[in-house]
Amino acid sequence: MILFIDIPYYMVDVNVHPAKTEVRFQNLNLIKSLIIKSIRKLISNPLNQINNVVNLKINNSSFENSDNKNIRTNLSQENLNIELLPASKTYDQNDKKSYNYPLGAAKAQLNSTFIISETSDGIILIDQHAAHERIVMEELKKNFHIGKIPSQILLIPEVINLNTLETNQLIENIKLLDEIGFKIEPFGENTIIVREVPEILDSSNISKIIKDIAENFSSKENIQNVNDKINEIFAKISCYGSVRAGRKLNVDEMNSLLRKMESTPNSGQCNHGRPTKITLSFDYLEKLFERK
Repeated sequence: MILFIDIPYYMVDVNVHPAKTEVRFQNLNLIKSLIIKSIRKLISNPLNQINNVVNLKINNSSFENSDNKNIRTNLSQENLNIELLPASKTYDQNDKKSYNYPLGAAKAQLNSTFIISETSDGIILIDQHAAHERIVMEELKKNFHIGKIPSQILLIPEVINLNTLETNQLIENIKLLDEIGFKIEPFGENTIIVREVPEILDSSNISKIIKDIAENFSSKENIQNVNDKINEIFAKISCYGSVRAGRKLNVDEMNSLLRKMESTPNSGQCNHGRPTKITLSFDYLEKLFERK
């Protein structure tokens, strides 16, 4: 069976992956629903009536009439947005397995920035960006020490203009950058071209991160220690390659982040020394409400 999907261009973001191997739909639930309905309708027909080519058209009215038509509603910074998990995704209080994890089970996302998890002893508030930043940093270190960091070839190489000092600093460190996943080459006066980047980065940040690395090298010319240079680059990649504050996460994504934190060294602090989590015991909460 072949399924053709016609969809308005503004409902698809093709810039989420440098090599264009992934796209992001504005309303994924609507797409899934229509595909499932089409397949069900097809297989419910008698075998001799089945056509092996299905055309699925998603028009403006389909999108506007969907339950998720307010997907782009903007919330002001003053609004406090608490997203509770769907009933089908909540955890039974008697399900001890969920709470036996050190960081417990995800219960909600607060303001699209903090994860609230529950353990057998209390609750934990997790800063999703700070936590993921540490995870990415430690993963980069591990991959670097066991071999080259996975990289991806850009479908369209990025041409970046820099000043003379920044260009020279990058060229001097081409070999090191290559080991970390950046494939760059000189491309004229004060210009470089980027052909590969670490897998974790998306295409929208390439120019910015390269300029930040170049500026960092230029402002710290006295850094000669290779490990210090590597850590500086890793810190930049971790920041740009991590889940951002303001991004909505589903229950599986939140729990995945918690499990990764549990197996990551130094996960209690981000790369800048700030805490990634705060624990509030039930005993402490009861005292706050003068129940004890």
